[in-house]
Amino acid sequence: MLPPRWSLAVGLTSAFVAVLGGATLAGSSTLFHNARIVTNDGRGTVAKALLVRDGRVAAFGELADLEKRPDAAGAQRFDLGGGVALPGLQDGHVDLGALAYAARALDLTSARTYSEVIDLVQARAKTAKDGEWILGYGWDEQGWDERVLPHHLLLSARVGRNPVFLLRRAGRAALVNQFGLEKAGIAGPVQLTPRAAGGRILEDAEGRPTGVLLDGAVELVRKVLSPVEPSELAAALLRVQDDFLARGWTAVHDHGTRRGMLAALRELAQRGELKLRVVSYLDGNLEWDAAALAGLVSSSSAGAPGAPQEGLVVSGVRFGLDGALASHGAALLDSYADAKDEKGLLVLTEDELAQRVSAVVNLGLQPVFEAEGDRANRLALDLLERVAAAQGDLRDVRPRLESALVLSTKDWPRVPALGVVASLQPVAVQERLALYAERLGPARMRSLCTWRALAPELGRMVFGSGAPRVDADPIAAFATLLDPKLPPGVSGDDALTIATPSADDALTGFTSGPAWAARQENRRGRLKPGFSADLSVFSSDPRAPAGSAAKAPLPRLVIVNGAVVWRAK
Repeated sequence: MLPPRWSLAVGLTSAFVAVLGGATLAGSSTLFHNARIVTNDGRGTVAKALLVRDGRVAAFGELADLEKRPDAAGAQRFDLGGGVALPGLQDGHVDLGALAYAARALDLTSARTYSEVIDLVQARAKTAKDGEWILGYGWDEQGWDERVLPHHLLLSARVGRNPVFLLRRAGRAALVNQFGLEKAGIAGPVQLTPRAAGGRILEDAEGRPTGVLLDGAVELVRKVLSPVEPSELAAALLRVQDDFLARGWTAVHDHGTRRGMLAALRELAQRGELKLRVVSYLDGNLEWDAAALAGLVSSSSAGAPGAPQEGLVVSGVRFGLDGALASHGAALLDSYADAKDEKGLLVLTEDELAQRVSAVVNLGLQPVFEAEGDRANRLALDLLERVAAAQGDLRDVRPRLESALVLSTKDWPRVPALGVVASLQPVAVQERLALYAERLGPARMRSLCTWRALAPELGRMVFGSGAPRVDADPIAAFATLLDPKLPPGVSGDDALTIATPSADDALTGFTSGPAWAARQENRRGRLKPGFSADLSVFSSDPRAPAGSAAKAPLPRLVIVNGAVVWRAK
């Protein structure tokens, strides 16, 4: 018998308006009008006005009809400016920790060669104190002219008085100079260095570290970095929040929340500065064991679980199962097409994972699996079958499978059969199709699964950006979904990976789909009576075909719980 499903409104009360710092007061009503309001009610209804009371939708329809309602007496009027209002858009997959790190680190995303990376780091070193860590973010050898992983020797020769830690754009690898390797105790022969659980320390022909650390090995350096002050983390989070709001998002699902991040989010919420809804999935690999989770549950001051207006919710625990495809770390059933002796690596054994997942399910939280390779995805599905056999049907728990793309065709039917909610990041997939083709080869490219294969019930699919791997831009995401482009060198057979949904399906993937995945489908994702009044307002419909509008769509307003939390200047 499974425990009741619920999520934790961490450290918050149900007075969500106060949490968000909005202007809505108890008993107040607002009539939003002058826009095409897409309700996503399942019937294709587009309204001209929306009546909101106490932060929730009371009714939608024609403005004149809503004005006659008794509960509209004294309602404030709010002109939406003639644009298109969508139910609040939710980014189903982000890494707030990496985004906050990127917000306070040296930006390396513009570098097109390793030499440019070194130039940027050297310029920063000129203003840094001797011995001070230099942090960078955003290098990606796949975008360099040489397209090969770097060696630290050139970096170390030019930046030797400061330890350097440069996180790769996907966040799964880092480049460290000699000084940084020494501080982490991994500067000697690789076979004599500390064990890198679930990761790799790349070595050169002489058996010495190249300075490139993959997956779990990155943690060997993270633990010796200078601690981040809570105020610095909170300031970085506010910058990240501003960026999401300015793009039209009302909510994000954060995968891999660590203790410091959760504390910072809680602090911002209590100060009334958290305007973006955050659904948190805790980091189950490193920080949150069964005892810590039980303590979090028992210490929650949220009152009744699942309060309808919460802004910060811990919904589950995320487990990273394998490495990255780009670095040949994704765990595959068969060898890589471009590395015949390589099948990737698993971060956790099935027994380790089973113990942790059982604890998560026992607490009524959702297990979330992030797996890039078909072997890792199979491990997740095998484990869920094992847990279901011991603890009961998991459909109400709603396990999640993130980055669900490289799966064996034999495993496709198991995803909906087990009640697993699948997630895809369409822009990240399209940007990396050429890389997939290189790593997997033509045969496996043709077997990459589609969103339709994993979600025969359309309301059960989740789309996300995968930020910071790619920009969290909903307009670009809609364009990718509705008008996909194949990169050079990728054949038409590979178009399966970006099969085109309808405009309504695409909207579902960023609204009611994420709400379903977070077990909030009865209060978010649609503009129906009783649902939270969350709206993303654009100058024109971001789902419209390219060239159909006189001007490209632009975000205008973000409304959360009936209160305007962002507006275009």
